[in-house]
Amino acid sequence: MAGTALSTTPWTPTAKRWQRRVVWPEAQDRPGVKTAPAASVLRASTDDAGRPHHSPNQGSQRRGLLTTVSSAPGAPASPRRRLLGLGALAVIGLASLLAAPVERIMPLPLPTMTVRVLAIVQPAILTAGALLVGLLLGPKVGLDAPILAGRLRLEARSAPQLRALGTASLIVAIVAAGLLYGYEQNLATFTAGLSGEGRATLEAFQPPLVTRVLYGGLVEEIISRWGLMTLFVWLIARIARRRGAPATWVYWSGAALAAFLFALGHLPLLFSLFDAPPMTLIATVLALNAIIGFGFGWLFARYGLEAAMLSHALTHLIAASLSGGLA
Repeated sequence: MAGTALSTTPWTPTAKRWQRRVVWPEAQDRPGVKTAPAASVLRASTDDAGRPHHSPNQGSQRRGLLTTVSSAPGAPASPRRRLLGLGALAVIGLASLLAAPVERIMPLPLPTMTVRVLAIVQPAILTAGALLVGLLLGPKVGLDAPILAGRLRLEARSAPQLRALGTASLIVAIVAAGLLYGYEQNLATFTAGLSGEGRATLEAFQPPLVTRVLYGGLVEEIISRWGLMTLFVWLIARIARRRGAPATWVYWSGAALAAFLFALGHLPLLFSLFDAPPMTLIATVLALNAIIGFGFGWLFARYGLEAAMLSHALTHLIAASLSGGLA
């Protein structure tokens, strides 16, 4: 990026932490680009003003698990670009709720579209808060959206990083879609305590695929990963009073807490559909969404928010294709 090429070697366990060794070749033929000598190992990052930040312990610490061309001097982040990009994606995701039949669980004496617009208000407020939290705290703990921030660009020299991001996102999506498909195929078992009317209600309220892909892939990731996980990582790091970059366990803990809250966030809909849903259904919904959410959290910490968004959207697309929803 910005005149430097980035090559990486595989993950290596160093001091019980996963760290990617980032190797910067010699400076290329672009003026004003400062790089490390050939074959040297540099772990650095840039702040929002473009100033390179080097760890005082020469690599034993780094700002988060995210390692992309965001570490490159000369590839500064753009806070404005990040804000506009995330804001636009949030609007798209929230707008997709207009296609969901929320009036079936919100029987208000209002026109259908009015009910759907009102249903957007609460998630819009949560999304705005999550955007602010991520923008303020993300740079402090090394969590970012590198493509939206302009640190990882869609160009040929970024192909290795983009390929790794896409591959990891696809793998997590395939596993998550398999879990969702298994849940759908065994829905009768999980809803054994429901009456026939209850099962019919559950099956009738099925958000369209466009809502699942856009709201789930964009809005839920902004709220759960960009907002909640970033906040948890920052809080745990503060409590641990660790100097320098947070330890790996801090990211895992933040990802787990955010995934658990992500799972809990699905319960209000469940209880709006049924007065007393069976415990098997509650436990299944919690476990399934927590496991999947943790996978998205790993992608966020490892590759950036775009990887979590892509994987979440692909999860719904793959699950729909397995169940014939794309036919």
